[in-house]
Amino acid sequence: MNIEKTESDLAAELGISPLNVCLVGSTLICGKGNDLDLLCLVPSDECLRKAGFEPDTKIKYESALRSWRRGNINIIAVNDRAFFLAEVAIAHAAKQVQNGMWNMRDRDDRVIFHSAVRDAVMGRMDANVYDDILDI
Repeated sequence: MNIEKTESDLAAELGISPLNVCLVGSTLICGKGNDLDLLCLVPSDECLRKAGFEPDTKIKYESALRSWRRGNINIIAVNDRAFFLAEVAIAHAAKQVQNGMWNMRDRDDRVIFHSAVRDAVMGRMDANVYDDILDI
């Protein structure tokens, strides 16, 4: 696994594991963006406040995401591990299909794509695992 320096620096600043920070958004998906979007799995909002981030009330997500901003850094904070992992998968899937049927340079298309994939992944998080499927 390749942890970017930006991810590890932010993790250290927030006092969380680098595994809890993932570059997302247009910088990851398109290779550049107007700001730096980082998905963070945090225990509470307190670590964000202590690091000087403020809630970004301009962005309303239809999910458990909370946006925090400091300058050109946008933190997309979550406190649910499964949701975090689903969002990581979505971001990296979007990066892979950037030249496909979705226009990943268009924010609305990215939001629609993220919602569709996230709903599919989250809907299966409670699926049963059957170890004894073969009764030999």
